[in-house]
Amino acid sequence: MKKILVLILAATLAFSLLAGCESSTGTETPDAGANAVSPAATQFKGKDLNKDSIRIAYVGTTMAGQLHLLCEQAMEQWARSYPNLELVFFDPALNLTTQITMIGEAVTQGFDAIMLEALDMSAVTTAVNEAEDAGIPVITIAADTYALHTLHLQLSAYGMGQIAAKAFADALGGAGNIVLFDYPYEILESAPFGAGFTDYLADYPDMKLIEHLHLDATTFSQEGNFTMASDVLTKHDKVDAFYVPGDDLAMGIVQAIGAAGRGSEGILVWGSECMPIGIDAIREGTLYGTCFPDRYTMFYTAFAYALHFIQSGMNTRSLGLTETPVITINAQAVTAENVDRIAPLTRWEGY
Repeated sequence: MKKILVLILAATLAFSLLAGCESSTGTETPDAGANAVSPAATQFKGKDLNKDSIRIAYVGTTMAGQLHLLCEQAMEQWARSYPNLELVFFDPALNLTTQITMIGEAVTQGFDAIMLEALDMSAVTTAVNEAEDAGIPVITIAADTYALHTLHLQLSAYGMGQIAAKAFADALGGAGNIVLFDYPYEILESAPFGAGFTDYLADYPDMKLIEHLHLDATTFSQEGNFTMASDVLTKHDKVDAFYVPGDDLAMGIVQAIGAAGRGSEGILVWGSECMPIGIDAIREGTLYGTCFPDRYTMFYTAFAYALHFIQSGMNTRSLGLTETPVITINAQAVTAENVDRIAPLTRWEGY
């Protein structure tokens, strides 16, 4: 069943990529047969997925946190089907310089594909270009890069921000003091949670954004959000809602509200990703809501496409692409009303 899915995904992408390649060049090939292959398409030779040695690198942002566990679970499920395949997880621990070095190591060591969640859209450009030049397809997940690469799987981050803002507007009757803890500046373009949130609130003049703060490497954690939220609660007597794009991060806010003795004020907290920690908190009534973007399917799909590109030998250079193809993963709101229905779909173990 898994191999059939790979073939279906591969066929769909191959058709769309080749169609895009033809339209971007604007050239015609009179009398070309249905099986004609351009010279560029033969630049890199594909591998036999069942016989050849295959190595895939996953260069994420950090190995810490619950989300990475889901990534490992999804990808390792694929890897078990191919005993000749080695899946290697690189951990830059939220350090940009380390991540760039790791991409370079994957190129030097001759990995067959690189899956990447970029810490900085601009800074990784050279490293990604070097990988693609070497015939290694680069698939970015959630956080994009400006470098032309083989495929990007994008969360509907803007839409998730809008979902959170709508939930607050509905719950608060269109009026309240709102706090937004946004993503780091370096990845705002590929993770516009905050933009979706603030754009939605623009239609509600009585929904006041009293704080819009950005996370960084020192605060992108549950502990960091606890500290930030504690500072906000000390500064403001009236806070109605907090939004941060991550359930683990949101729990730091929940803890800060309790520690400040303000649990009875009914302050709403909205997270993202529908992690076990978020599911439990919604069931307990401490987290108002979250968004479910089906990250498992996202990771699963990225791995399936990586196998396709390895098998076919295709990447941006062999196809002559001028733009990076994008697949968007949509999301839905999760609250106490539907959490028990959504939880099994997340594929978290035990949920």
